[in-house]
Amino acid sequence: MNNEKKVAVLTGGAGGIGFQTAKLLAAEAGYRIAIIDINEAMGQQALSEIIPISEARYYQCDLTDIAALRQTIDQIAQDFGRIDALYCAAGITKHLRVMDITEKQWDQYMNLDLKAQFFVSQAVVPYMRAVGGGRIIHFSSILGAISDGKHILYGGAKTALRSMVREEAVDLWCDNIQVNAVAPAYVITPLVSRHLKEPGWKATQLKQMLLPRLIKPEDVAKALKFLAICPTPAFNAQVLYVDGGYLNFRYKPDYLNV
Repeated sequence: MNNEKKVAVLTGGAGGIGFQTAKLLAAEAGYRIAIIDINEAMGQQALSEIIPISEARYYQCDLTDIAALRQTIDQIAQDFGRIDALYCAAGITKHLRVMDITEKQWDQYMNLDLKAQFFVSQAVVPYMRAVGGGRIIHFSSILGAISDGKHILYGGAKTALRSMVREEAVDLWCDNIQVNAVAPAYVITPLVSRHLKEPGWKATQLKQMLLPRLIKPEDVAKALKFLAICPTPAFNAQVLYVDGGYLNFRYKPDYLNV
């Protein structure tokens, strides 16, 4: 094991955007990879694809169990000898309206979409300090900036997360730990792809973006790679939108209809 080679930890790294990012960081940035995911079958499958590229290990963990989360981060640091980057990809979302939300659902969403992201970032800080700094990348969403009336809990968590990114970045500045977030629009992951069966859904999404196609996990992974290896400390406390122009160009004029 080469303890000089950097290590990236990815929660929710067994599938979707997390998996694509793990592969990209291994193949193009030379990171050793630690995947944390609750789904062991997917975790082992992801591992089988990354190991030919770089050293990698899978760790099963329920991120809402904070004690288990901390133990997992300690184990990763022991196994790899260091931690340099963290990407918090794990999360859940569902269409929920105000009167449908239960206290149990509130706790479920806030525990995974917000609380776990904070405590996993807290857990890696001592190990990043030990190697002179690091990169923490949270997973936000355009729903942290706009509302559609159907993602009360998810949007609420992502809005709070934007503030948390700024606060963490200021607090950890002296430790040379940069804290940023990536905020995609709809990305065609296994979780989102079910919408493709809904009449008109794809056409509606395309009408609201400059990008003439839907966003792929690989698109977001490239942005995450940039945040993980960004060479300047001037890019800090930012939310990087990967939305195909969604926020700025909600409806294209006819001459841009490509």
